[in-house]
Amino acid sequence: MKESDLFVINVSIVENIFPIRILRKDEERIRKAAKLVNDKFKVYQRKYSDTENAKLLSMLAIELASEYLKVESQTDMDPFVEKVQEMEQALNEYLKNE
Repeated sequence: MKESDLFVINVSIVENIFPIRILRKDEERIRKAAKLVNDKFKVYQRKYSDTENAKLLSMLAIELASEYLKVESQTDMDPFVEKVQEMEQALNEYLKNE
């Protein structure tokens, strides 16, 4: 990745603007992520109106991290790859004995 591949976008998260250096191909995903954070933050803000923003953001971070880990575990292909390798090895051994 070259420096020329990067450009800066300004992302607004909970009334704060952050300049972020990204690849052009990542812009849509980053903007969607910022919108998701802002939308979920508003839900937390309505639900816990007496709680300060920093605590709400912490709660939101835990929720999003939990969702990420759930998706990550559902898309983990390692157990399937191992099973296919075992089956391939068993098939190769069977074919050698034929």
